[in-house]
Amino acid sequence: MNETDFSDEELTISADITVASSILSVIGGILIIWSYSRITETQNRVRDLLVALTIADICIAFGNGLGGVQFYYLDLKQSLSSNVVCVGQSFITTSFSISSFLWILSIAVYLFRCVWIQEDPFITRKTMKLIHVIIWGIPGVITFTAYFYDKLGNGTYSINGVWCWLKVPIDEWGLFWMLVTGKGWEIITYVVIAILYMMMKIKTYRQVSKFKTCTVANSSCRQFHTQETNKQIRNNQQIKSTKGRQDF
Repeated sequence: MNETDFSDEELTISADITVASSILSVIGGILIIWSYSRITETQNRVRDLLVALTIADICIAFGNGLGGVQFYYLDLKQSLSSNVVCVGQSFITTSFSISSFLWILSIAVYLFRCVWIQEDPFITRKTMKLIHVIIWGIPGVITFTAYFYDKLGNGTYSINGVWCWLKVPIDEWGLFWMLVTGKGWEIITYVVIAILYMMMKIKTYRQVSKFKTCTVANSSCRQFHTQETNKQIRNNQQIKSTKGRQDF
C-alpha cells in the first residue's frame, strides 16, 4: 500500500484514464486548430479567442498526461513525490489552467457585448496582442511566484490522482495558494458567466416580449420594427467593414 488515501489499483486506473483522456483532448484540440486554419470563413475574433483557449487546454492535457506517464515509469512512492517531473507538470497545468479560465471569461464578455449592445465588438490586432500578453502573462507570474516559494509539487494533502498541483498543508496559507493558483479563478469564472448569462437571457426575453406585444397595425410598432431593422443593417455593415480592418 502507498501513503495516500487511494489504493495502488485505484491509482493505476486513475493513471490509465488520465493518459487516455489527455491523448483524446490533445487530438481534439489539434483538430480544432487545424479546422480553423483551413476554413477561412470561420476566422473571426471570437474564433481567435477559441483557438487561444484550445491551446491552453492542449497544454493542460499534456501536463496531466505527463503526470500519468511518470506513474508508469517511476515506482509508486517516487511518482507521488515532488520530483522534477512532478514540479514541471504542476507548473504547466497550473499556469495554463488559469489561462484557460481567463480565455473563457474573455469569450463570455465578448459574446455578452454582442448580445447586449447588438453589435460585433471591434477588436484590433494591437488589442488582441495586449489581451494575449495579459492572459498568458498573469498566470505565468502567479505560477513563477508559487515555484519561487516552493509550493508546486505534491504533498500529503494535495493528492489528486496521479498528477501534481500544490505542496501545501491544509491551513489558511494552503487555502490561499489553492485559490490563487486555480480554484479562485475557477470560482470567479463560474460566477461571472452565470451573471452574464442571466443578463443576456433578460435582454433577450425583453426583446421577444416587445415583438410579441407589438401589432403591425400600430404606428409605434411599425416604427419599432423599422428601427430594429435599420439597426441590424448598420450592425451587419459594421461587421463586414470590421473584418476588413482587423489586421491593423
